[in-house]
Parts: sequence; C-alpha cells; structure tokens
Amino acid sequence: MLRIIGGSLRGRPLDFPPSSITRPTSDRGREAVFNILEHRFRRQDGISFLKDAVVLDLFAGSGAFGLECLSRGSSFCLFVENNPEALSVLNANRKSLNFLEKSTILNGDALKPFDLPSSFKEKMFDLIFLDPPYTKGYVLKALMVGFPKKYVSSKTLIIAELDVTEELDEIQEYFTVLEERLYGRAKFLFGHLKP
Repeated sequence: MLRIIGGSLRGRPLDFPPSSITRPTSDRGREAVFNILEHRFRRQDGISFLKDAVVLDLFAGSGAFGLECLSRGSSFCLFVENNPEALSVLNANRKSLNFLEKSTILNGDALKPFDLPSSFKEKMFDLIFLDPPYTKGYVLKALMVGFPKKYVSSKTLIIAELDVTEELDEIQEYFTVLEERLYGRAKFLFGHLKP
C-alpha cells in the first residue's frame, strides 16, 4: 500500500495507477529521501528545506513525492504528468488529502519544453523531483530541455531517481551531484543544475 509517510497527513493512503503505467517510489526509498532532505539539506537559518518550499514533481504518477512535500509543510506543488490514468489517480489523491488549493496539475510531457500555468509566474522552484521510467535516459533529457530554467535558481535542489545500472557521465554535464544514495534498484541523486 502506498501512503504518506510523514508530516501532518502521516499514514494517509494514496491510490496509485496500475504498475504497467507507473513505478511508484517505494515507501522505504521515499522515507530515505525525506530523511536526507530533513537532515542534510537545511536552510541557512536551520529551518527544514521543505518548509514553505515550492515543488515541481516531474513524471508525477500518483503524486506521492509532491503530496509528501505538502504534508511536510511545502507551500505549493506543480505536478507534471501526461498519462490519463495517472492523471486521474493524481487528481483523486489531491482531493482526498485536501491539497487542491496548494497544488496544480499540468497535463504535459516532462521531456519537452512546457509553459507554466499563469498562477505560477511569480514563483521559483525550491525543489524538483524527477522520477521517470528507468533506463530510458529521461533524466538527462528532462535536465536538458524539459522544465523551464528561468524558474530554477542556483539554490534549487533537484532529486533524480534512476535505476542503479544507469550511468552518470552525461547527466553530470548538466547536473552537479551533491549526494548519491542507493536503495534496492533505485539510485537517488541530489544536486543542482549547472549554470
């Protein structure tokens, strides 16, 4: 069962699309990522990185990552997903957790340039999560062309989930890796977009 693992809505269940459509990050992997966010990446004033953060969840699937951020105090999440079944599940999860006003869904392809909703125009992303299908090179493509770079600063933290077999050489041309962690078949990279 997929669930919220921390914050104000800890333990609340999440629906997820059929496994043939998406591959949700395991609870163990998500918990590890959020432990790292809470303890390794804190703001200069010592406050949690997630507090009042503006989040971009690419390849959102069920929305588990962005919804977890909202449960832990983030102020807003933009979800990008283009699979109709995943979009339906994501919207149902937003409704059941009462996060409709703190989030927006963009029905779009994370591998192509996309415009942000007009309601977003004044914001910058604090945190971006990329969780594409494994072994297709989608993390690299998204870093190269996917999200609008003018809403990313040198302080924007990017977390990418890849298969453990995926090479980092090309990714590191666009991405400075600050930390790398392995959990089962998942490799998580924490870092910043190169200028």
